Amino acid sequence: MFFGLENCFFILIKESQKIKLKKIQYSFLRFVKMKDNKLWLLKSFSIVSFFAKMFSNFYRMFFGVLSKHFLFYFLIIFSVSSESIQKIQSLDEIVSLDSTKEHGWEITLQKIDPVAFSDSYLKGQKNSNIQLEAYEAPGVYILPEESIQTAFIVKKFIAPKNWKGSGLAVRLGTLTDKDKTYLNGTLIGETGDMNSTLPQAYDKIRIYQIPNGLIRKDEVNILVIEVKKYFQKEIGIEQDKTAIGDSLLIQKELLETEYIKILLLMIYTTAGVYFLFLYLRRRAP
Repeated sequence: MFFGLENCFFILIKESQKIKLKKIQYSFLRFVKMKDNKLWLLKSFSIVSFFAKMFSNFYRMFFGVLSKHFLFYFLIIFSVSSESIQKIQSLDEIVSLDSTKEHGWEITLQKIDPVAFSDSYLKGQKNSNIQLEAYEAPGVYILPEESIQTAFIVKKFIAPKNWKGSGLAVRLGTLTDKDKTYLNGTLIGETGDMNSTLPQAYDKIRIYQIPNGLIRKDEVNILVIEVKKYFQKEIGIEQDKTAIGDSLLIQKELLETEYIKILLLMIYTTAGVYFLFLYLRRRAP
């Protein structure tokens, strides 16, 4: 009986050892599986992070280059549009150069050389040291200080490819007071003595002939007007209008305007003399 119990005890011990061994094996296998799972997760995470990094670098590179190109073209378009360059469709008729919402004039109080400034601009070499501000022409520009004597007014326009007229002219209205006008760096006209301190030409309408071949066809042209003031703090294209076109049409338009002024002056003078005669006749008795 004792021998049977001893056998049972040994059997239980062996079974328990087997059970423990199985548990240990199961635990080990579970640990190995967990470790494999962790390794798989680590591998998966590393692969995902690798592709994510590649995508991030591609995104930065692609959109970075795209944004740079977009910024470049935006600045070009903005700079061109901010210069208010007027595009002229035809020079066979009179085309207004007056300021509008689409295009305008510019002015600077800095001392510049009109010839060098025009040449550098036409060559694409813009001088960032010269500050141009918008100017509405015709109109009076109020100077910040009375000591300033001279201003430079700039107009940019694109001429058409062809036109039929043989001669062109530009009309600049009345400037206060004296001026020198340059087209593409060439002096095309001047009115008044720039060295004189007396008023000379504040009421004269400027019409300057443009030499043949001076205008750049289908390209940008630049008009620079050097103006010397007479009045205290006023300068610019004060009255009338600005225009460019066939010289005969511009001269004809000016003559018609002057004839109308003369006719109105004669009517006013005649009416004044008539009423003066009536007044004197009443006083005679």
